[in-house]
Amino acid sequence: NLDEWHVLPHAAPLRWATTPSDLDGVDLVILPGSKHVAADADWLRRRRLDDAVRRAAGRGTRVLGVCGGAMLLGTEVTDPHDVEGATAGLGLLPISTEMAATKTTRPVRVSVSELTGPWAALGGARADGYEIRHGEVPPQRAGVEVAPLVWADGPVLATTVHGLAEAPDVVRRLPGLTPPPVLEQTFARLADAVEEPLASALLDRLVRR
Repeated sequence: NLDEWHVLPHAAPLRWATTPSDLDGVDLVILPGSKHVAADADWLRRRRLDDAVRRAAGRGTRVLGVCGGAMLLGTEVTDPHDVEGATAGLGLLPISTEMAATKTTRPVRVSVSELTGPWAALGGARADGYEIRHGEVPPQRAGVEVAPLVWADGPVLATTVHGLAEAPDVVRRLPGLTPPPVLEQTFARLADAVEEPLASALLDRLVRR
């Protein structure tokens, strides 16, 4: 799901963190969606990024988890159906996840009426997204659910919904900057990439026929 972050770099500098020092001085840490939550948890631990994310949250840096990233922010992931494997979470949110045998796939509209503290700018945001996940967060264990499928505690925010960062209004609220339109630019780059290796004069003659 890497394409859902293609708008954000147009509004703020974005880096992919692979070492703890990559998180020094950042304003926002994002744990994106995952194809394998337990494997990602192991990768974070081996890179010592788990402790780096905890330290960032401890000093008040905003931490956002999306889908698998949201599950990693909780206390644990259990897997009674042997879908991906169980793992401990980062313990930054008092939620737990249970892997279900069937995958949830559906479009979702997210509306956050009110948020306070570090996430106050997102209050009132509405956006369309989608879910594609095995992990389920039982409502009785959520405790910090600020909207359907959204959990928050201090500087830590989590959601199981993909695609919210593709909504210009949400992106504007995250870094406080408005991204420029990127769709036309993307089409222009795609056209350039296709045109360069092709015999455009030949194609033009064929089209004219």
